[in-house]
Amino acid sequence: MGCRWCEIIKNGSDDEIARLKHTVTILNKNQSFKGRVIVMLNRHVENLSELSEPERNGFFSEAVKIANAINTALKPAKLNYALLGNVIPHLHWHIIPRYEDDGNWGGPPWPHDNEEISNDETENLVLKIQNGLADK
Repeated sequence: MGCRWCEIIKNGSDDEIARLKHTVTILNKNQSFKGRVIVMLNRHVENLSELSEPERNGFFSEAVKIANAINTALKPAKLNYALLGNVIPHLHWHIIPRYEDDGNWGGPPWPHDNEEISNDETENLVLKIQNGLADK
């Protein structure tokens, strides 16, 4: 079985928010935290140390650009960032909006319930974040 992120990069996804120079961003299927996204490097790399300095800077810069779009669009109280690669060994950020009423405010975002949303809700969130990106 191939890399799930490589398949999305190659074929696209209904929940795609942005394709930038270094990254592809999608809305995470699990919306236990409203607006949670995955920002993946646009090529298969497993470790941050494998990137050249310009590519690493682009990867970070584009993650910040997406974070700013989430802040503009959804107004969370805080954002959490995670760069793990334990389940899918393809370099990617989890950007997780946090809200004071999210059930674990002040604590880590894991573990959490799996909360999938409807296609209409997905489309609405994607558009909101895209609009936040356009405002930047």
